[in-house]
This record gives sequence, C-alpha cells and structure tokens, in this order.
Amino acid sequence: MSIKRLDLYRFNLSGTLDVALLCNSQPLAASLTFLSLDDNNISGGIASEIGNCKQLTRLHLSGNQLAGNLPTSLATGLIPDVQGYFSADSFL
Repeated sequence: MSIKRLDLYRFNLSGTLDVALLCNSQPLAASLTFLSLDDNNISGGIASEIGNCKQLTRLHLSGNQLAGNLPTSLATGLIPDVQGYFSADSFL
C-alpha cells in the first residue's frame, strides 16, 4: 500500500513541520505526489529533507506562518507546483 495524496487542508495543525518524518520514510517518500498543508498554524521553516520526497509534484503551504530560507528543492523548481507566499529565497 502506498500514499500518493496527503491532504491536511484546514486540519488545525500547529507547531513546526517535521519534514524528516514524512520524507525520510521510504514507502511514503517513494509514493507521495501531493501534500497540502494549507490554512493550518504551522510555523518555522521547511527542512531540506523535503527533497527526499522524489515523487512530490504538488506542495501547498499557504495560510501558515512559515519563515526562513527555501530548501533548494523548492527554490530550484524540483517540485513543479509549490503554492505559498514566498519572497526571493525566503518565506513571508
């Protein structure tokens, strides 16, 4: 069994995003294509481990309090559909 789509839109999540938990788990990292975390209360940054989710093509992050530098996989377009509010290499 594999998970291709994880939609946590308005799921009332708070705290920091532990990308390593998602993208260092081989079954999930190998199958996840869509991750939506829109309109939660997630803060902090996104770790570079997001690049370990090799099949991820859609990442939705709008409506959170993310800050810091964008991981290379997001800044260089390795994930083609990234939605959120970004300024240069940083989150707003």
